[in-house]
Amino acid sequence: MEGVDLVVAFAVAGGLGAAVGLERQVDRNDEKHGARTFALYGAWGTGAAVAGDLYGSVAFAALAVGFLALVVASHVLSVQAQGDLGTTTEAAEVATFIVGILAWRQDWIAAVMLAVATAVVLGSKTYTHGLAARLSTDDTKAALQFAVVTGIVLPLVPDEQFGPWEAINPREIWLMVVIVSAIGLVGYVGLRARGSRSLGLTGILGGIVSSTAVTLGLSRHSRTADALRPALVAGIVGASALMYPRVVIEAAATAPELARTLAPTVLVLGGVLGAVTWWWFRRPIVAPGDLEIRNPLTLTTAIQFAVLYGVIVLMARALVAEAGDESILLLGVLSGIADVDAITLTAGNLVAEGLDERVGAQVVLLAATSNALVKAGMVWIVGTRELARTAASTLVAAAVVTAVVALLL
Repeated sequence: MEGVDLVVAFAVAGGLGAAVGLERQVDRNDEKHGARTFALYGAWGTGAAVAGDLYGSVAFAALAVGFLALVVASHVLSVQAQGDLGTTTEAAEVATFIVGILAWRQDWIAAVMLAVATAVVLGSKTYTHGLAARLSTDDTKAALQFAVVTGIVLPLVPDEQFGPWEAINPREIWLMVVIVSAIGLVGYVGLRARGSRSLGLTGILGGIVSSTAVTLGLSRHSRTADALRPALVAGIVGASALMYPRVVIEAAATAPELARTLAPTVLVLGGVLGAVTWWWFRRPIVAPGDLEIRNPLTLTTAIQFAVLYGVIVLMARALVAEAGDESILLLGVLSGIADVDAITLTAGNLVAEGLDERVGAQVVLLAATSNALVKAGMVWIVGTRELARTAASTLVAAAVVTAVVALLL
């Protein structure tokens, strides 16, 4: 044991502990559990680790038990004096003790990460409480369902090829379900956390979940609130703008070469639509409170997407095997009527298996073309003529450009 190592370990442990305690002292004005106290807790952890190395596990256990006894006694006194049953501070104290142990083991990165994470968690009380107030029971169920989809179902699904042309791989299909579910869930949680401050913001964030659903929902509002048309256009166009970077992300998850082929075109198109969105969004209008964005993730929707994706995969492989690569272009057009995600992921997997990335990019772009035209039709049918002349015409223009680029690849 080097004396320098001992000094450095105590200094690092005390410093990191003080950083954690400083948050308590500033945030809660708690001098009893402040920077000095937490610095000593970190040093205590280092001392326990040193004693364990010098005198064995019994010495370490004695110091650790003594520390836990102090934490428990402090909590009991706090409950008696203030009636506060929370144990957040006590948990932070234990984490600081562990930081001290890591400092003696010279696990510097782990020690710093644990200390910083502890301070961040302590300081996030206002934000997390505000987020919890915005979320509903259904939202927490969605998070649990995503955990089931990812952590339970995915490891149990067999990773083997089945069916005609060995087209169906259950693990591959369910992995695509996880990817799409994650994108939708992140967007939805962001929407709930931010709140529906305007129809435009709702549409832009909702586009991460489903640009088609956003288009339909906002078009309906134009019938009763046409005065909100600038915000409605911003929401509809903004939701579609997000479709383009979304397909690049999905392509990158399956075939990076497909993403590289798609990126120049779709990011430019997304950027142009984003500029149009910003032009309309500069005049924000407060949204009515009855706009409902439903949770995108349920086990039912996950299974439905898995079936849709499986059918598209089977059809794509059949067309490639029996009629050649170019035949799946028609499948791209037809698939885009309902969904762009499934055909994007299918094209990515086919490119990874040898399909020309140019053909894969054409499939995705043609799917985006038909999807944009479908949404433009929704605006014409469901919305007002004024909304159609702005939002629908923009979507049609984007569809035409997308189709031309697809044919020129």
